[in-house]
Amino acid sequence: EAAGLEVVVVNGRHVRNLPGRKTDMADCQWLATLHAHGLLRGGFVPPAAIRRLQDYQRLRADHIIGAGSQVQKMQQALERMNVKFHDVISDLVGVSGLKVVRAILAGERQPQTLLGLCDVQIQKQKRERGLASLRGTWTPEHLFALGQALAVWEFYQKLLAECDQQIEAVLQELAGPPPATPESEDSRGAAGKKPGKNAPQIEQLHQLLMRLCGGRDVTAIAGIGDYLLLQLLAEAGPELKAWPSEKHFTAWAGLGPGSRESGK
Repeated sequence: EAAGLEVVVVNGRHVRNLPGRKTDMADCQWLATLHAHGLLRGGFVPPAAIRRLQDYQRLRADHIIGAGSQVQKMQQALERMNVKFHDVISDLVGVSGLKVVRAILAGERQPQTLLGLCDVQIQKQKRERGLASLRGTWTPEHLFALGQALAVWEFYQKLLAECDQQIEAVLQELAGPPPATPESEDSRGAAGKKPGKNAPQIEQLHQLLMRLCGGRDVTAIAGIGDYLLLQLLAEAGPELKAWPSEKHFTAWAGLGPGSRESGK
């Protein structure tokens, strides 16, 4: 690309040669022959700046998966101690869940004291279940596993925060300087759409995404929030001219239903 060459990424199935002796030299000659006759159709390759955003976003997605596996390990350690607290609350790594886990690792064993660390609504609505779920057998090996899983999960949160900083820097570069005129009241945030717990912690993310999309608020579409829009931009960029229609884009995204049937 730096030398001015057009990069074409082709599906290997579309250029499969006849069976027989296959070498790297013969393969590249066959590709050159197909390309000389205009028979190669390249897939979508986003611009370099979008690929930077894509790399950071995909790395961040891997960290989210890693953090989720550590939450499962914490739940497994609690299960083996016969502590069912993660079945009572909705999120073990929420505010209440982390307080209880850290108190257990600090040596607290009284169910009443542990439940008192939770949110008021949990104490009111789930008191009996919560007290019963916090009575367990505190074996040292499972406490050790719980502590290690929590430490690794916290490390993943640090990595996610660092990825958010890099993503924000790329978005600032792609979006350009803010407009001279103040933004309208409706454009200050995705109205009524609360970001998910895995959404990046980026200040004014909505405004950055709007500037990247040419001032258009894509989150006005039902079902699309800032986090989903960021994921779409990281894969496809703000321009969709590479796809002739919305059907082509849906198929490229892997969301088009298949028509293959068996038994008929």
